[in-house]
Amino acid sequence: MTDLTGLSESAVPWVLVCFGVGMTLGSLIAGPLVDRSIEKSAVGGVISLGLVLLAFATLAHVPAVTIACVLLLGVAGSLFTTALQVRLLRESGDAPSVSAAMNHAAFNFANALGAFLGAVVVDAGLGYRSPALLGTALTVVGLAIMILAVVTHRRARTGPVPSPGR
Repeated sequence: MTDLTGLSESAVPWVLVCFGVGMTLGSLIAGPLVDRSIEKSAVGGVISLGLVLLAFATLAHVPAVTIACVLLLGVAGSLFTTALQVRLLRESGDAPSVSAAMNHAAFNFANALGAFLGAVVVDAGLGYRSPALLGTALTVVGLAIMILAVVTHRRARTGPVPSPGR
């Protein structure tokens, strides 16, 4: 925030408040969206995360846009995590507590891995925008995995698609 955007150090806590407000808004938005479609909400959350990270990487030099991206990152993150949690609980059968615990463990691991990979690309001399670009690339990978999971889940519920001519 201070190097790329040019904000003062005293502004950084307020940027973090914007992230928290975004997470709260995301939680409020997620409920009705997840009620309509868990999978669409999760996919929409991942796509939103990627787009916000790309916007941040591209426009980090504009303070108002950067702060908006931080807020939207909170919204998109809450939408995705809520949808994923609901999906896991729906599929967990008799073990919802184990499913929830594993989900939180996976998110903690992902947070640590993201911080590590972000440090690796900055340390490699790729600049302070590079973690957002890496995050964008990783959301594309995550989106592909999520789409594969949704398609596989739908096929498992409906059975195999018959071959043409049969």
